[in-house]
Amino acid sequence: MRRLAFIIFSLIFTASVVYGSGKVIGVEDPAKVAGTASAKVLGVIITPVSATYDTGLHNPGTTSEIDSGSYIDWANTDNVRTSNDAWATAALDRDEQTETILATNFGFGVPGGATILGILVQVEARTSGLASGAIREYNLQMYRDGAAVGDNLATGGNWSGSYDTVYDSGGSTNMWGTTWTVAQINNPGTGVIFSAKEQNTADETAQIDHIKATVYYSGGVVCSYVQCNGFETEGDDASWATVSGTPDYDNTDFSPEGLESMKLVGTNPGPAASASITIAERAETWISFQIRANDNNEGDEDVVLLYNDSTLLGTLTCNSETDWSVTAEGGTESGEDDVNINTATWYMKLRFKQGTGANAELEFWASSDGTNWAHNLSSTDGTSTAQVNKVVFQNSHDTEILWIDNFIENSADITDAR
Repeated sequence: MRRLAFIIFSLIFTASVVYGSGKVIGVEDPAKVAGTASAKVLGVIITPVSATYDTGLHNPGTTSEIDSGSYIDWANTDNVRTSNDAWATAALDRDEQTETILATNFGFGVPGGATILGILVQVEARTSGLASGAIREYNLQMYRDGAAVGDNLATGGNWSGSYDTVYDSGGSTNMWGTTWTVAQINNPGTGVIFSAKEQNTADETAQIDHIKATVYYSGGVVCSYVQCNGFETEGDDASWATVSGTPDYDNTDFSPEGLESMKLVGTNPGPAASASITIAERAETWISFQIRANDNNEGDEDVVLLYNDSTLLGTLTCNSETDWSVTAEGGTESGEDDVNINTATWYMKLRFKQGTGANAELEFWASSDGTNWAHNLSSTDGTSTAQVNKVVFQNSHDTEILWIDNFIENSADITDAR
């Protein structure tokens, strides 16, 4: 299969899984796609929907002090990275406030495609100098892109003066008054800022043993092939390069897999709207993708081109509306088969095998469901001897819109492209 089920991280404890009613994907809005009057459901896939997963408690990999020059400095801020009864300390008098500890580089590793649901931050702290402490958290916020963000969730209660206590802020559904992407959560510069304040007349020392955090999320997938790209994340989009025209990598008006797809709008005159993705060179390469169009192609159009750098190795062509063929460069074009992408979304699969002179091979299949493959075509006498390292998708037809989604690359057959 393309995707395994949801990941469960169990660094501290195993997250429970609750299954919901399912998820509907591949619902077409014909008004946006083909201009027809009534909607059609192209397909419904019922998949388990998890409640929440968590990353487990993570320690900061980097700690420092943000020194304003106005408050009491911390000593030994690196001690907050682990719980070991070695403290970061700040000696405070009445109403004095500490400078800010910055803890980042938590290494959460939330999987791509996940939805962030909440963040729990735990501060393990105590005071010295009194049996019942009078120091409390003053400011506790999330930190990203070089600045504090969201709400101050300092707990506000006085710390214990006799033993370390863990104080919780946030939680499994608390977003700290802001929004989060997976890329932001996983960024090494994302973290927590913390300061404390004295509330009594006596001198006391603030002692922080540990700052730790857990991220809660839903979804997130693992690719069981070499590469799976669904245009759902910033990382997905960054894998593509615009060759010509203005491809839309965040299209949402038609997305057969997930929430986004790539949209290629044809132009007249050209050049064609086209985008490329780099893949690993190997003697045999397999790719698959989902494809949809809003209009019949009235002429011949090369839709997928396989390259080694700038050298063309193979082509998938749509001939006169709905007939498809493949050609291994320098060889004989295959026969044609009818696959109508303007009335339904299709999965297509290509296999390219490196040649040694006149035997490079390009093979084609199509499937309506991503698992039952038919419409097999092949060109087996290509003259190139190179390996594919770049795939180009293009739309050169002036009245047509093409949508591409769910791109997969693999070193062996892609049996399940869903």
